[in-house]
Amino acid sequence: MRKFWQSLSLRAQVLTLVFFFYVVLIALSATINAYIFNQTERRFQDYIASTAGQINTRMNSYADQLNRILLHLAYDPIVQDYLASTNQAERFISQQLLSRRLPQSSNLTDGIFSIIVKSSQGFFFVYGRGVSSTEVKRMAAPTGNRMLVSGIRRFDNPIGATGQFSGYIVALNAFSVRNNATSNTLLGTIYILMDGGTLGKNIGISSDQSETRYYILDADRDVVYSNEARAGRIYDDINFYDYPLNMLHAVTLGSEKFFLYTVYNPKMDMYLVGLTPDSNVRNELREIITSEIIIFTILILISIIFIFLFERSILKPFIAIASYVERVTTNGGRRTSDLELEGNREVVLLAKDINQMLNSIESLSKRVLDAEVYRNRTEIAMLRSQINPHFLYNTLETIRGMALSIGNKEIPWMIGALSKVFRYSVKAPEQVTLKSEMDMIADYISIQQFRFMDRFSVKLDLSAETMECLVLKMIVQPIVENAIHHGLELRKSGGLLEIRSCLQDDFLKIEVKDNGLGIEPERLRLLQLELSHAGERTLEDTNDIKIGIINVHNRIRKYYGDRYGLEIVSENGHGTQVLFHLPIRRSANVQGDDSGRRGLGN
Repeated sequence: MRKFWQSLSLRAQVLTLVFFFYVVLIALSATINAYIFNQTERRFQDYIASTAGQINTRMNSYADQLNRILLHLAYDPIVQDYLASTNQAERFISQQLLSRRLPQSSNLTDGIFSIIVKSSQGFFFVYGRGVSSTEVKRMAAPTGNRMLVSGIRRFDNPIGATGQFSGYIVALNAFSVRNNATSNTLLGTIYILMDGGTLGKNIGISSDQSETRYYILDADRDVVYSNEARAGRIYDDINFYDYPLNMLHAVTLGSEKFFLYTVYNPKMDMYLVGLTPDSNVRNELREIITSEIIIFTILILISIIFIFLFERSILKPFIAIASYVERVTTNGGRRTSDLELEGNREVVLLAKDINQMLNSIESLSKRVLDAEVYRNRTEIAMLRSQINPHFLYNTLETIRGMALSIGNKEIPWMIGALSKVFRYSVKAPEQVTLKSEMDMIADYISIQQFRFMDRFSVKLDLSAETMECLVLKMIVQPIVENAIHHGLELRKSGGLLEIRSCLQDDFLKIEVKDNGLGIEPERLRLLQLELSHAGERTLEDTNDIKIGIINVHNRIRKYYGDRYGLEIVSENGHGTQVLFHLPIRRSANVQGDDSGRRGLGN
């Protein structure tokens, strides 16, 4: 898995991380929504049960209020006199009093349309309209002292208008409490005709409570009251009695889902049914989900903007860098142009640093290649110079012997010096002491002085502390050769060659100076320019006088570094000065081949 992940591109990794982030976010959102739904549904169910319980409590209070009104009427003296009357005259007087007394009782609560006082002897008095004599005669009396509530019925409109109204009757027996009467003697029954439409108002259910449908049913499933304007009709959509009381049930009416809650009120002998649409819960959740969708959409937009900015500021530069490096690699490390990046400051600096790094690598590679080429050519030159050295040695010794046999002393000496110079250049180690190098220079100068018939002299000023310092083999001879051939050879006499050495400022300094013809200014400028770029040039770039100087300067820099090398000063007609700047290195184990060699002091 780790290898697969690492094999993906940076863009694919970012997009994968964003994808998994949203998967986790959606899963987390779904889990939270499920939890919120359960909690909301539970709170909603508790709210429905609590509301139904409160309405049932108010129904009990309303039943107690009606019972008090009935008790007040049943034990009212005027009502007692009317029910206990035994002749027509007594009843007439009592009726006159009742016609003034009952209106007061009808105002005790809303919805009282008629009050009927019915004697156990069969006579009765009716206050209000809407009840016929036949209906009064058929009215059943309650048993004992318990209030009786009838089911919903249809009555004539008591105010004289056409039509009917739906109502129910509450009744209570009246027992005698008059003086000189047998107590608990049943005198008759008090009936109150109630308007079913006001029941909801009296128990706190208004018609504008549309979020829940309330139904008050009698024992015959007739609707006594409903805030859905279905009062007085049998509710056939669902059989409420199939569901246990005081429990919440999920039901479906048509295509709509509801929560059903039913409570029975024994005082009113009625059922309170509540139907709350499931959409109420869904609406609340829909608001939450809508808010989440908005937030989720905003997060998506923010992430898209983030990905765009991330790709433009980071991914795009990295992809450009990878593509650029791949092109350079495919092209064998050669660049056709610099890396150019656009973006923030860090990206621009990164492109600049990469270009500088690649420039440094190219420069270093070229220097290494040049050094390798130079080393190989030097080795080839050395190999060429070493072709059959024993043959050359033997030949020189033969010539030397022949010269001695004829009594010539100068030729044997000159041949001996040449043989030692040749042997030194071929067999000496790569690094020698300055003393070994100067001993070889002494032999070389002796040969040149013999050749030019002492047209120049030599002045040496060599510090003793420099004699054991290590230098590259054959490093001074080319400069001395240049001084003789290009500076002193054209002088007829009075030529002077000076060689000095000293230690100064952590450098071993060697000076080779002549009082020859010097170098023309333009040629000197070009030569100094060559010296400043010698580390980047090849041997083919040099010619004439420059060969020895550039070769030595190049060897020093390749071997010791750019701190070291040659410095040349010349004045046309007044000579040339070449100054060596070398590191101070000593070793007791490196010695030149000095056997049979004549020193500079000899």
